[in-house]
Amino acid sequence: KVENLQKQLDETVAQIEVNKGPQPGERYRHFKGGEYKVVLRSVKEDTLEQLVSYESIEKGGCWTRTMDNFTELVNGNPRFQLIGK
Repeated sequence: KVENLQKQLDETVAQIEVNKGPQPGERYRHFKGGEYKVVLRSVKEDTLEQLVSYESIEKGGCWTRTMDNFTELVNGNPRFQLIGK
């Protein structure tokens, strides 16, 4: 029973983590001025780090950053600021 409860707890925690932070379809402004749309969220297989993939609204290129990097502050300001859903 304890093993089943631990598995359920682990799955619940993982789902909560997925629901936090940037979500697909949301639009963000980079601190340098470009606008981007989140394309998908994923997990890096070897480290289990949360990843955010996003595309430039103006130029169309795609990039991926770790969640920590995407959400970090740069000189006291968010690297990416949510501007729309």
